[in-house]
Amino acid sequence: MQFERIKISEVHRETEDTVSLVLDIPEAKRNRFQYHPGQYLTFKAIIEGEEVRRSYSLCSAPHEERHVVSVKKVENGKFSTYANEVIKAGDEIEVLPPEGNFSPSNQSFDHRTFVFFAAGSGITPIYGIIKHILNQSATARVILFYGNKTARSVIFGGSLDGLKNRHPAQLSLNYVFSEENYGNEDLFGRIDADKIKRWTQLLFQPENVAEYFLCGPEQMIFSVKDALENQGVDSNRIKFELFTTPVEREAEKQEMSSKEEESTISGESSVTLILDDEEYQYSMKPRMSILDAAIENDVDAPYSCKGAVCSTCKARVLKGKARMDMNYALLDDEVNSGYILTCQSHPLTDELTVSFDD
Repeated sequence: MQFERIKISEVHRETEDTVSLVLDIPEAKRNRFQYHPGQYLTFKAIIEGEEVRRSYSLCSAPHEERHVVSVKKVENGKFSTYANEVIKAGDEIEVLPPEGNFSPSNQSFDHRTFVFFAAGSGITPIYGIIKHILNQSATARVILFYGNKTARSVIFGGSLDGLKNRHPAQLSLNYVFSEENYGNEDLFGRIDADKIKRWTQLLFQPENVAEYFLCGPEQMIFSVKDALENQGVDSNRIKFELFTTPVEREAEKQEMSSKEEESTISGESSVTLILDDEEYQYSMKPRMSILDAAIENDVDAPYSCKGAVCSTCKARVLKGKARMDMNYALLDDEVNSGYILTCQSHPLTDELTVSFDD
């Protein structure tokens, strides 16, 4: 998978710390850049002499025939600062084609209910999915709970209100503020388990919801997910997207994987890596990730987060076995079919063949 140089045609200021970048995809590359709502793009740039890669969700929907990502500036964020303060219309940047599984299942949206929970910049993929559902069905019901500190920090506020005005019978829009109270206690504070319990009593019945979509901080996502599952919601109906690696769960899995590694692996593994129809062969120590070993051997393998939350480094094991430390990006069906996140994977056999092309 190769990066493409793409021109930034427009830069829009959404809030004081968030910009939207509109990409000008050439006609010859449009097939490679077709996408499903909720997918993301991986960007690569040289910033202060260092190569930086970051993934950002598309906030546009396929029917709009545009590719738009929104980038919120975070403290000490190299790329987010670069996007907010340096990038301008007309600049070119390297981009990988769309990836990711945070999309609605392949089903009819008619007469179905979809519930969304977002906080902060977690609205970016959710905004695209909501637009897609409303465009595809005149009978789908969409309920959004969107948490922010204040009304001023709401991303796409005007656009969401406009969407509500165009689809008043279909879209229920609920802004939740943690630092501003507009008189409704149900919409004041943070999105958490107590809020979920209250909302399921007032605004929707969990058993009647086709799919749930969660995107935002780790604490919110797992709090909402656990609350829904405690009310009997099947985990297969809950989809979530993390922007950063879960801190507590990472520590638990690293401890567990370390013990497993010590008991199952010894020596070095001979690895064959397939990328863009080329084969690379090298030996690697099992404690090193497959991705890091590839980079150490001068293979320009695709990656972005290195934290198990995107699937840019996804590859398929063709021979041998490998084990993942963490996985917050691949679906169960993908894992069962042999796919791994190479940034999290280690060989378990003396010989291992992995393909990025499958």
